[in-house]
Amino acid sequence: MVRVAVIAAASRSKRSCARLKLRNIQKGLDADDFNSMTFNDLFNALQFWYIEGTGDCERRAIESYGLGRAITNFEKVRAGDFVSYDSTPAGGHSVIFVEWIRDVEKKIIGMKYFSSNLSSNGIGYGQGKFSDSNNGRGILRNSLRIARVGAIKDYVKLTARTSSSAMLMRRHSRRELFICLQLLQPIQKNNLNDDDLPLGGNRRRAR
Repeated sequence: MVRVAVIAAASRSKRSCARLKLRNIQKGLDADDFNSMTFNDLFNALQFWYIEGTGDCERRAIESYGLGRAITNFEKVRAGDFVSYDSTPAGGHSVIFVEWIRDVEKKIIGMKYFSSNLSSNGIGYGQGKFSDSNNGRGILRNSLRIARVGAIKDYVKLTARTSSSAMLMRRHSRRELFICLQLLQPIQKNNLNDDDLPLGGNRRRAR
């Protein structure tokens, strides 16, 4: 099951990287420079983004790798910001913010968003109310984790220390990470060296 999850993550990462490459080319930048992130950085950011561990969310990926900042003031949230939330009954989702839902007194009681898996009908617009404004059912107001990706010029450049600190790598096996690496980029066997392996070390163990 873990191997299937890794392969699925690699497939999503490959599509995301293609879009990032196109954006870089359009901006006149090196197609392969994503804020100086290494393969490990990219893979770990993907794991944060798809919530593979406790505390993971889009905000954690964005902040950890210098791509933007958290938004904590609801009045500062803008359309296009990334949001993840928990709900009751137990559940949660990740969405792209559109606008707040307000009552007659202009109090925020919910939000409109763009997302996937909307009642299994695919991608589209949806909305939800906060549980404290909806008889105890709905989005948990205090669970919202909101972040905004900044302009490329505002990225916080990674250093070896910040990259290492951010990369609280999930302990997939070396083979699983190596499979992912092979899916994301073609590697010639004769050119493989220690730096090509996701966790470094003796390459013979990656078989």
